[in-house]
Amino acid sequence: MPSKEKIHVRMQELAKRLNYDYRDISHLSAAMYCKKEAGYNDYTNDAMATLGDAVLKLVFAEYFFDRGLDKDAISERKAHMEKNATLKAISDRTGLYLYAYNDRYFANEAPSGSRLPYGNHDIYLEAIIAAIYRDRGLAYTRRWILDFWPQNGFALSR
Repeated sequence: MPSKEKIHVRMQELAKRLNYDYRDISHLSAAMYCKKEAGYNDYTNDAMATLGDAVLKLVFAEYFFDRGLDKDAISERKAHMEKNATLKAISDRTGLYLYAYNDRYFANEAPSGSRLPYGNHDIYLEAIIAAIYRDRGLAYTRRWILDFWPQNGFALSR
């Protein structure tokens, strides 16, 4: 496994890339730890990704509700902001995948036969959202999401 010091440094780099002011970086470290390699169905950070998905849905539903949109418009806009292609595009733009690690390597250091999973469904961004939520609470996470999406090419008004 990469050393604790290396993990800590890499998570600090990721937090800076995310513009995330952490209190406890261990949450971010847990979000980026992926024990299974490509080809497996379950990942170590699946539970975090599930929590992050729920937070993301809440933030976007509330945001569009507060702007007076009806049920159909909320559903349509929320679906666009949280769909797999959007999450993957944001992850690609920000290079989040490079900070994923397993028991042996960080993603960018793994030999080709031991690559960490990274496909059309991003497994890291939702886990990162959960990490931020667990570390800083809902109000901070809401502000972070509503700033981060537009900074990465996804206008909230679509």
